[in-house]
Amino acid sequence: DTGANQSVLTRRVAEAVGMVLNAESRLMLHGVTGSLAVQAVELDSLQAGDLVQRNLKVAVLDSVMGGADGILGTQGFNDLRVTVEFRRDRITIERSRGQRARQNEGKIPATLRFGTLLVVDGRVGTIRVKAVIDTGAEMTLGNLALRDALLSRRKHVDGPDDARVVGLDETS
Repeated sequence: DTGANQSVLTRRVAEAVGMVLNAESRLMLHGVTGSLAVQAVELDSLQAGDLVQRNLKVAVLDSVMGGADGILGTQGFNDLRVTVEFRRDRITIERSRGQRARQNEGKIPATLRFGTLLVVDGRVGTIRVKAVIDTGAEMTLGNLALRDALLSRRKHVDGPDDARVVGLDETS
């Protein structure tokens, strides 16, 4: 999840591999609706593709998006390349060797904000925006300034749709 500042395991996975959950071990998770202190466990190692993390503390939640076993946060991705193949439903994490994008790959220039958030320049209609690329997001969100700018242009006859955004305190 390119928007996650912290890796997470579900309680089911932590218990299935025999981890002892200590109620006193906590981490602060930050989400789109706020922050919450949650239970955490220490891992000797965590590996996904060429990403190998050692001696790290990860959050433990009752459930995460889409019924996944956990969320891989962005810590430790320095010098790694993440390739997302939407048509093949595959994500690859490998060492970056300064390679250029292959012929059939698109390349999107992005900047890293706050150490972990991928930000790109974009447009919503004629309005210039800074967009956060979040591979863990289930839908696109906009802020109030964007909503007001869209409404002032009267491009949306019915106005934008309202959506309920579920935060950490409602899922953990």
